[in-house]
Amino acid sequence: MKKMITVCCIALLAVLSAKAAKTEAPRWPHMPYILTEPGEEHHPSNRMFQCVMSIEAAPNGRLWAAWDSGGYGEGEDNFILLATSGDEGRTWSEPKLIIDPPFRASYAMLWLDPNGTMWFTFNIWPIRSARADQITWQNKIPDISGYNAFIKKYNFAASQFWAITTDDSDKENPTWETPRLIAMEVAGHMNKPTVLRNGTWVWPTATLRHEHPHRPLFSTDQGESFHFRGHVPIPDGKRGCDENMIIERKDGSLWMLDRTNYGIGESFSFDEGRTWSTMKESSIAHTVARFYIRRLNSGKLLLVKHGELNAKHGRTRLMAHLSDDDGKSWYGGLLLEDRQCSYPDGTQTKDGTIYIIYDHERHKAKEILMAAFTEKDVAVGKIVSNKARLKQMVDKATGRNPRHEKN
Repeated sequence: MKKMITVCCIALLAVLSAKAAKTEAPRWPHMPYILTEPGEEHHPSNRMFQCVMSIEAAPNGRLWAAWDSGGYGEGEDNFILLATSGDEGRTWSEPKLIIDPPFRASYAMLWLDPNGTMWFTFNIWPIRSARADQITWQNKIPDISGYNAFIKKYNFAASQFWAITTDDSDKENPTWETPRLIAMEVAGHMNKPTVLRNGTWVWPTATLRHEHPHRPLFSTDQGESFHFRGHVPIPDGKRGCDENMIIERKDGSLWMLDRTNYGIGESFSFDEGRTWSTMKESSIAHTVARFYIRRLNSGKLLLVKHGELNAKHGRTRLMAHLSDDDGKSWYGGLLLEDRQCSYPDGTQTKDGTIYIIYDHERHKAKEILMAAFTEKDVAVGKIVSNKARLKQMVDKATGRNPRHEKN
């Protein structure tokens, strides 16, 4: 991991044969586009929307955060920003990396693996097959039918799942490896991997196809290669946004929780992901929105959701809960945010501090906020530790968004 990225433009066509790359590469866009210096278009005053964020801590406690921004909402104008904090999230840097291709970039995820390597993964969307999308792309890429034929011929995909890594995440300006294309026709959906007790990594990804949509990626060689195992059956009409998360329970089984069109569904695997039970409604009441679940350093489970345990709120009242019995029961209930908010992600540092990042009014306030707290704060349902800080600003965009301004 020795190559420093300045302005990185990696040809996707490297995955093709030499003959195909020689004849086709000059005609087509190259990606991903990674910048280390923000342009005018990335200035907060030119950003009118931001959401879908991730947070992770380096071994020395330095925090990293990534989020989507750009355009009036989720779409082809989105780019990804990466920033860092060396003071426990009290202040944040200007963007250190920007993923900004001439098409959509989204679903950033940050994760520190067991070897101390920081992973920064994201999805880019070079082309979509829907007729409406084709019309949009005609304004950007000539010969849209030829481009579609090219993608089909060489098994290219609408979505591409990329990763870049660094072994220097303790530093404010680390050295990043050249980006890797992990998988195609797969969405990473911003949720962190789980490391099983046998060392296998499980990535909660999903395919874009209607058949076999949930197919987690597995790695048995610490991220050198990835492969699929079994898919998760989902009843017709119940699929949502595929924002699934996976927990290894104490009995060795895998528990997948997923955002469905009714709230939170669940599926189980008792053979390390080779087969899964049919997705069904879980006992966790929740609105149709992203949630966050992870195992803490203590072995307890942390669940961050909207509202109390048995309540279905809208996207307000973001609360943290604990479980000592692998999710059979929950207790505590710390209110992190009472206003409109969504898409929590989190991490925990060695000293036990838990950090949760989320968006507040992605179209209006356009704020990325952070909460810091401890297990004790969650257990008693109020701030009692000196580690706790709520509604900490990570980033605020100020671009005018006429579509969401009050008359």
